[in-house]
Amino acid sequence: MLACLTERKPAPRSRQRALNGVCLFAIGTALFLVSALRYHVGNDYYWYTDIMHEASVYGHVPTEEGFNMLVRAVYALFGFENYLFVFALFSFATVFFFLDALYRYSDCFALSFTMFILSGYYFQSLSTVRYYAVLPLAFYALRFCERKDWPRFLLIVCAGALFHKSMLAVLVFYPAACVKWKKYMIVPAVLLCGAVAALPSFWTGVALRLYPTYQNVAFDRGTLSVPNVLRCALVLAFVWAFAKPYLFRGAEASSSGPEDVTVRHMRVWTKLSVMGLVFYVCAWFLPQISRIAYYLTLPQLLLVPAVVYRIGDTKKRRLATAAVIACCVLYFIRYMMQAGNDGILILPYRTFLFR
Repeated sequence: MLACLTERKPAPRSRQRALNGVCLFAIGTALFLVSALRYHVGNDYYWYTDIMHEASVYGHVPTEEGFNMLVRAVYALFGFENYLFVFALFSFATVFFFLDALYRYSDCFALSFTMFILSGYYFQSLSTVRYYAVLPLAFYALRFCERKDWPRFLLIVCAGALFHKSMLAVLVFYPAACVKWKKYMIVPAVLLCGAVAALPSFWTGVALRLYPTYQNVAFDRGTLSVPNVLRCALVLAFVWAFAKPYLFRGAEASSSGPEDVTVRHMRVWTKLSVMGLVFYVCAWFLPQISRIAYYLTLPQLLLVPAVVYRIGDTKKRRLATAAVIACCVLYFIRYMMQAGNDGILILPYRTFLFR
């Protein structure tokens, strides 16, 4: 409800601009408190408390050096192993960067925020701390990649990689999505996808070299992620149904579209969704595939609202919005039904305020 009160690019020093600030502050505070005040909530909570202890005493840990240095600094500042404050810092970073990126780049913040919540990104951040803290940095990195601002693109990617090295994957995928795809690229792309699908053992070995901590733990239990494949397919079908005239045939964007989101950006986001779908289908044998694929599917939070915003017919636009929200609600219901299972464990919710 608060997100619906915000408007895109209000006039400076206007009442709407002040209202936007109040709404964003209220939303951010609520999400931050729910995350920061949790206690023993999340699949990785106990794992992180152990890792933080080892990092603080310079033990052998699988986490990146940026995370280790932050933990040591916090523990030294407080004089004891204050892992609750470390969790709070990551909670703040996750909420701040997601809200800022969605508000800055989305055509419709309300719809993007609704998808962000109902698609489980926020709630999964309670379980996978480092990854979801750097995931929203992909929004900023992609925008600089589109502008060919390589110094800032590399700076953001390297900064994120200090806390989760999966961020390095965007160095390959984002430039590939920003170039203009030609017909002659189809054959090598198909051959590459076939090579990935036909050689699961080889690519599993490559993945284990990058993430040796998953040895004999996760990579031997790969399954096809039907929900993620279905989500990518539905998004691409939605884009094709409503954006085909100007997105795939070179026509100009609707004059009602916002000034800072161009058809060129939407084409890049669509390419990333295509790459995400292919990645889920061809590399299904990697259980941690979402650690890479989410960098490809995350721009769907911008793509879908951009398509909805440009639907000229009011009735069709409302039906499309309702369809998007209905799909997200169904996904959210399915996710919350499994929220107490191993691998998620965000329910039951506990807070240290009532220990």
